[in-house]
Amino acid sequence: MRLASSLGLGAALVVAGCLAAGIQQPSAVGAAEVGYVALPSPARVLDTRSDGATVDGQFQRGGIRPLGSTLALTVAGRAGVPSDATAVVLNVTVTEATGSGYVTVYPCGATQPTASNLNYVSGKNIPNLVIAKVGTAGQACLFNTAPTQLIVDVAGYFPGTDALAPLDAPARLLDTRPDGITIDGIGAAGGIRGAGTVQTLQIAGRAGISAGVSSVVLNVTVDQPDGSGYITVYPCDAARPTASNVNYVLNQTIPNAAIAKVAADGTVCFFTSRATHLIVDAAGYFADASVLVPLPAPARLLDSRSGGATIDGLFQATGFRPSGGTIQLTVAGRAGIPATASAVVLNVTVDQAQTEGYITVYPTGVARPNASNLNYVIGQTVPNAVIARLGSGGTICLYSSGATHLIVDVAGYLIGPAPAAPGSSCPADPLPPAPQPPGPTPTTQPPGGGLDPRYPTCTAAKAAGYGPYVFGVDPEYAWYEDRDHDGIVCE
Repeated sequence: MRLASSLGLGAALVVAGCLAAGIQQPSAVGAAEVGYVALPSPARVLDTRSDGATVDGQFQRGGIRPLGSTLALTVAGRAGVPSDATAVVLNVTVTEATGSGYVTVYPCGATQPTASNLNYVSGKNIPNLVIAKVGTAGQACLFNTAPTQLIVDVAGYFPGTDALAPLDAPARLLDTRPDGITIDGIGAAGGIRGAGTVQTLQIAGRAGISAGVSSVVLNVTVDQPDGSGYITVYPCDAARPTASNVNYVLNQTIPNAAIAKVAADGTVCFFTSRATHLIVDAAGYFADASVLVPLPAPARLLDSRSGGATIDGLFQATGFRPSGGTIQLTVAGRAGIPATASAVVLNVTVDQAQTEGYITVYPTGVARPNASNLNYVIGQTVPNAVIARLGSGGTICLYSSGATHLIVDVAGYLIGPAPAAPGSSCPADPLPPAPQPPGPTPTTQPPGGGLDPRYPTCTAAKAAGYGPYVFGVDPEYAWYEDRDHDGIVCE
């Protein structure tokens, strides 16, 4: 699968009870500004692929990054980022990896830390948000282990440290693996986290993070899970919300960024639904809540699954999003998001993907950008965070290139220019295929089919627990019904 040629905020900010930064427009003021400065649109600053293209022609088509290499990427002074920016918000994506590995992003000039931003395996496209401190010569360094192509988009920057205080380099605060190492020895090698358990992690007072901080920028990674599950990140002095930050399957290693609100005692909690190892790195912190506006707890705004439930009953159990479809999601006026909110911090998850594809989130009333926020393959459940500008009437568009279920949680909102009044709409979903007579229904499985012949139809197989994603993964299931003749069976 090819990625959209320009990724958007991608894994922008997964937030647990988190805060959201005030929006400013780029200017020549530079570091005299405060808050988070969103670029007019994300801009590609690195694409190593043979057909890669960047905003200014620099750092493009450099070829696959070799084993154990470090690339010094100039970010300041490009794509509207001023030369004196202190930190940048990046979407980093690996694609065409030839093995399992990880990427570490850190300020050039600093020692490479024992931390990671992305973990990947061969053949998967993995994006993640990185808030990177800008190093010497306005550069961020990207170290990769296994050979892979690298794509980097910049979405915005922090011009001053009164909003975000980036650490000099990412710091590991938790690593439960037997050989785990942390910045200070606390939280190291504690063993796999059991199903249904909560890990309390001390944040304040470690790695240079001062006491009394409002929220912290984390990278949360699961490793060696014993089944499908999720992680919920939240302040330890609050009730655990019905939301997720990382979704994973058996033996998967997957990261996601999180801006987590810190409890009064300086802790953050991590709920694990299924046993897994857990690794947490810190990249920076917000000293107070003047920049970001949190919700009391993350709230679900969309869940297309048959048993899906949302905060207010809207946009629930709506069914698979079709290939090439766009849903217009109302955000303002729900879950405590005011009509004047400029943008929102979302966690967007695809589930039971029927085909390869990607999701693009953009404001209602503008053309769909050549960008993506999540990239997925058949059967995959993958989350990513998105900072989404609100469009006409406080709504956003979510485009799905491949059929999949969609889940959207909101965790906070951004103060800035209010969205336009209602009027514009997202593009309509494509028309379904013209009705055709159903194909023949087999009464027995074909030779070598591998399925129990007691389940000769989609209805029987689904009742026995076979999910739609299974039919797309294994060719032996292709003899099942394809009633609309679109090549996808048992929809």
